[in-house]
Amino acid sequence: METTNVEEMISNEEKEFVTEVSPVFTKISGWLSSAEAAALFFLARSLGNLPNVVEIGSYVGKSSVVLGLAVKPLQGRVYCVDPFDVDYLDFKGSRLVTFLRNIREVGLLNICVPYSGTSAERVRGWKTPIDMLFIDGDHQYEAVKQDYLLWTPYLRDGGILAMHDVDLPGDPWPPTDEGPGLVARELIFPSDEWPDVERIDRLLVARKKAQ
Repeated sequence: METTNVEEMISNEEKEFVTEVSPVFTKISGWLSSAEAAALFFLARSLGNLPNVVEIGSYVGKSSVVLGLAVKPLQGRVYCVDPFDVDYLDFKGSRLVTFLRNIREVGLLNICVPYSGTSAERVRGWKTPIDMLFIDGDHQYEAVKQDYLLWTPYLRDGGILAMHDVDLPGDPWPPTDEGPGLVARELIFPSDEWPDVERIDRLLVARKKAQ
């Protein structure tokens, strides 16, 4: 049986992730499983031409490079919202310098745009429709809820919402941060605004209802 164009496209994208994306993101500090990274990559690659992706919480660019490499051939942009100047755990030095070095090494300086500041600060004056929103910032309940309420109104109908570190009752692993899971249970699962919701490891993915 001949391979269809769709099958060829999927095969090429899988090969690209394994050979070009995986070796890059695994070298960068952060918390993202291979399955979660693959999901982000394929979702972002599916957005179409000139997509706008907003990432809340970039740390030093682990997920940023995954999203950036996905949208680069689409001539898209990833707006990376993070304070960058706050030390986290045992990380030392300027996180912005490290972030810029990591994206520079894979040719993403013009794709991944650092938006230094808090989520609440950077949303002021925001007007650009968003094709994909990835929430992975402060994991405290009120902070996650605020990110959700501030940024999802800018997500296009049919756009993709991804939220990291979503723990739910019955998971086979110990829960860590309650915020993302609580927000998902309160605002995403019960809402008809998100008819399609799934999880890949601890990454929740939802598609906004098309009007």
